[in-house]
Amino acid sequence: LGPGVNTPAGESQASYFENEGGAPQLFFSRAASIYVSEMQPDGTWGEAVGVDELANLGGPSIHPNGLEIYVFDTFANHRIWYATRETPDAAWSEPIELTEFTPGEASVFQPFIHTHGRTEALFMSGFTAAGGQEIYVSTRTRGAATP
Repeated sequence: LGPGVNTPAGESQASYFENEGGAPQLFFSRAASIYVSEMQPDGTWGEAVGVDELANLGGPSIHPNGLEIYVFDTFANHRIWYATRETPDAAWSEPIELTEFTPGEASVFQPFIHTHGRTEALFMSGFTAAGGQEIYVSTRTRGAATP
């Protein structure tokens, strides 16, 4: 992807947004924060910039509409959060914790929203009633405005 995306800092957990009304966007984790790079007219990826509204969060998974993003807290309790924006070029809202995904003291990582936008998979660790480390799936009710 080139030096605008790949650096010695280490990048991971990429999520691609097609953005039919503009340049495609690639969201990813770098150094415990979220970054975004936009595809340039020549097909290369531009210089990645930090997404200030999503600082100290990682593992982005962007909704297919580009208006919601799911992330996890990289420093504290490892919880799932989501943020919204009005348009694909707008700033993100303040992230909101999705507390219903986290029973007790469990840590939750790596959210993934399916391309149809209703099913989210996640990895949970520390939920001893389920064996310690598990994968879970949650499905949003059709027409629901928020997760």
